[in-house]
Amino acid sequence: MVPASAKTNPAPLSAIVGVVAGSTKPPVREDSLKSGQVQIERKNFIFALKENPRGRLLRITEDIAGRYNSIIIPATGLREFKNCWKK
Repeated sequence: MVPASAKTNPAPLSAIVGVVAGSTKPPVREDSLKSGQVQIERKNFIFALKENPRGRLLRITEDIAGRYNSIIIPATGLREFKNCWKK
């Protein structure tokens, strides 16, 4: 059952998204080990090998006119990531 106050004063969407996205957790410290970048057409790709308390990782960030998208590959998966391009 939904409380009456929730019907009249729903939580703001940002509060709900913040909880789902995990923004309530403190940031994890990452040490940068090596980084590089390459520009292809209008896209800028940043490659950063980092280390945090959970291990090493490769963060690949795509910057298109100030919009950022990133993927993170744990070091344990780097060999498999590299091998997928050999096929």
